[in-house]
Amino acid sequence: MTFSVVPELTAATDRLRQRIDTSARRLQSRLQVIADAHDLRRSDLTRTTRELKRMGHDGSEPSPTEFWEMTAEPMAAMLLNTSIAAIDDELAAVEDAIDRFSESVRIINRSATTHVSAGRVRLMLEEELRVLERCAASTDNINRLAGRWSNQLRRAAWRRQAPLLLFRSAAEADALLSQAQVALVETAPWAHTDRLLSAFELCHADIRTHLIDKVAEVGTLSPVTVNRRRTVSA
Repeated sequence: MTFSVVPELTAATDRLRQRIDTSARRLQSRLQVIADAHDLRRSDLTRTTRELKRMGHDGSEPSPTEFWEMTAEPMAAMLLNTSIAAIDDELAAVEDAIDRFSESVRIINRSATTHVSAGRVRLMLEEELRVLERCAASTDNINRLAGRWSNQLRRAAWRRQAPLLLFRSAAEADALLSQAQVALVETAPWAHTDRLLSAFELCHADIRTHLIDKVAEVGTLSPVTVNRRRTVSA
């Protein structure tokens, strides 16, 4: 979308876009590196399942609630906290770019020939900042893990119910399988791995929400009518 043919404003907008695009590329790379290091992996689920079975044999198995508090949530918190720190860091650079753009707009508005309204600037910022909303790390990995876990749960339920399914209609068999899955997911290790997956699914949602909120925050106030924290040269 083209907002203006004022050369000074076009140049200022181009500088803003370049700075935001640089921050977006850097943020996307940082969030993916963090996800590669701290996101849930298939090996984590496998190891957790093995450890829970061992603890079950020893009689030391934690309750699902205890597992959530002691294991699942702390594991996901590492991904959440480091991602939020990266977002806040890069959005501070974006805010600095907006400060510089704001000063350029104020300089333009001091001229007698043109004026850039607050509403116009807000629309410009919304468009330029949109690229940042797409920087969250991909959720493909956690989605694949959740799908694989669901398939394993269904197979485990089928093995338990196999003798009852032989002479049932497809609809009856499906209903029995669903009931068996509900019952199975309340037992170890399924109850625990379900919470582990949920912790990371919630973590990804929280990262996405924080990113969108921070982008909205830096673009909320109009640089035309509101004094920023400091004045810098264009």
